[in-house]
Amino acid sequence: MTLPAMPREFWLAVCGLMGLFVGSFLNVAIHRWPIEGMSVNHPRRSLCPSCKKQLTWRENVPLVSWLIQRGRCSGCGWSIPWRYPLVEALNAVAWLWLASITPAGEWGLLAIRLVTVSGLIVATFVDFACFEIPDQISIGGMVLAPLAAVAVPALHESTWVAQYFSAPGAVDRAGALAGALAGMALGGGILLAIGWLGKKLYGRDAMGLGDV
Repeated sequence: MTLPAMPREFWLAVCGLMGLFVGSFLNVAIHRWPIEGMSVNHPRRSLCPSCKKQLTWRENVPLVSWLIQRGRCSGCGWSIPWRYPLVEALNAVAWLWLASITPAGEWGLLAIRLVTVSGLIVATFVDFACFEIPDQISIGGMVLAPLAAVAVPALHESTWVAQYFSAPGAVDRAGALAGALAGMALGGGILLAIGWLGKKLYGRDAMGLGDV
């Protein structure tokens, strides 16, 4: 896909702005995923968690609505937690930063980086609130990671396992897949061992499988 030539600053601004709106969606996931029976698309419209008032588009503009309403629901006056504007701003800054460090034209690599960092933001804030990592992130990530490696081998161009299993010259799809699987096994294995050791020492679960 060939995109029209635009100044780099323009694409960075677009990426940061998109990150802001995606951050608003991340807040929905952070709020709804830990609640049994709720999903990110049901109910379809955003509601105030306190009075269940359906929010209008004017009340859903990232950061701006929160500032105009002085951090409160226009219906019941509920104090909207700082987490909401924080997640929106954090995701926007992260997307802007990733866009600035990803080589020009590497759209596949950039897309995977953006999805990954947004997923990590959701996992982090759900973990803060509920001391668990949502399966949508942990299990979903385990399924998508090898597929992403095959689709964009450049993800593992600096991984020695990927280099070893690739043909000489550059990391290929087979090598990238080997690198992804090796990384999953090593990273998960280390945390699993820490959890096992912690259970032996303290007599109780020291680490959940979500962390592994």
